[in-house]
Amino acid sequence: MHPGKKLLSLLLTLALCAGLTVPALAGGIAPTLHDGSGEVVLDQSGSGAGWTYDADTNTLTLNGFNGAYISYADEFSDLPLTVVLQGQNTITGSVASPTGEGALVSWGGLVLQGDGSLTVSGGLSAMELTVSGGTVSVTGDAANGNAVAAENVTVSGGSLTAVPAAGDASTGKLYYGIQCTGSLTMTGGAIRVDQPAGGSDDSAIRCNGTLTLTGGSLTASGAVFAESLTLGDGMSAVGGFQAGDDLPLTFEDGRFKAATNEGNVQSSFVSVTGSGAAPFTGDQTYVPNSAAVVVDGADAGLEAISIYDAAGNGYTYFKLRDLGDALGFGVDWDQTAGAIVIGTKG
Repeated sequence: MHPGKKLLSLLLTLALCAGLTVPALAGGIAPTLHDGSGEVVLDQSGSGAGWTYDADTNTLTLNGFNGAYISYADEFSDLPLTVVLQGQNTITGSVASPTGEGALVSWGGLVLQGDGSLTVSGGLSAMELTVSGGTVSVTGDAANGNAVAAENVTVSGGSLTAVPAAGDASTGKLYYGIQCTGSLTMTGGAIRVDQPAGGSDDSAIRCNGTLTLTGGSLTASGAVFAESLTLGDGMSAVGGFQAGDDLPLTFEDGRFKAATNEGNVQSSFVSVTGSGAAPFTGDQTYVPNSAAVVVDGADAGLEAISIYDAAGNGYTYFKLRDLGDALGFGVDWDQTAGAIVIGTKG
C-alpha cells in the first residue's frame, strides 16, 4: 500500500471513531481542487471558475480552468476521477495539494479525455493513469521531480508530454519524465518525453513492468528502461544518441540500445512509431483523431490526424482521396504532370 494511503486510512479511522463527518463519494473521499482563490471540496455536483463537476459519474469538466491543484484520494472507491478537457487549462502547483505528491493527484484511477489542453506544473501522480484524449503537458518541480509518476499508465489517444525536473546523477537524484511502478501501455495517441534545461540525468522513462507499444507514437529524449518490451505489428523503433538519429534499435537488458562501432550502446533518443502514426517533428505532435465528417446526415467514417504545435494549437487533417469518395468527386495522380487532379467522377 502507498505510505500516504496508510496515513489516510488511519486518519479516516480516527475521524469515524470520534464521530466526525467525512465527505463521501461512492464510498470514497470527494475530489478537492484549488481554483486559485481557495479550496473547494467536490462532495456534490456543482460548478465554479473554469470547472463543472458531476458527482454521479465523478466527472470533472475543465474549460478555462486556472488553478493550483486537483487532488483525489479514492482509497475506498472503485470510481476513477474522469477529467474532461475543453479549451485551455492550467494547474500550477503554486499552492501545495493536500497530498503533497503533485499538482494533479489521484490515489486511484485518473482518466484524462476531451479535445482541449491541460498544462500541469508540479507533477502528476496517480495509481492508474489513462489518457484517451486532449493535449496534456506535465513538468516536474523541486518538490516532485518526476513529471508523471503512476503504477500503470495507458495512452490510447490525445498526447502526453512529460518533462522532469533537472536531476543530478552524481548525488543520486534521478528524475524521470514517466516513472511506472507497474507498466506503460500505448495503443494510440502520442507520448513525448523531453529533457529539462540543465539536466544531467538522461533517463526519460522507467517502468518496473512491461512497456507495451501497439499503436501511436512515442518519442523520448533520454534513456528508456523497462522490465520487458512488447511491440505490436507494424511498430518500429529507431534512435541513437540525439534527436534526428535513426539507427535501428534493439531492446536488451531492459533498455533500448543502438548498434555502433563499440557494439550495442544505450540509446539516449528513442522514437517508436507504427502504421498510421507519424513521429514527432520539432515542436509538433501528430495525433490520431476520431473527429467525424457528416455527409447528408451520416458519418462518412474518415480517418483523421491532428497536428499540434508547442503551444497546444491544433489542426485536423483528412486524406483528400477519402474526402473525394465521401463528397462524390474524383482524386487522381497525374504522373506525367506531377500533379493531383480533382474532378467529378465519371
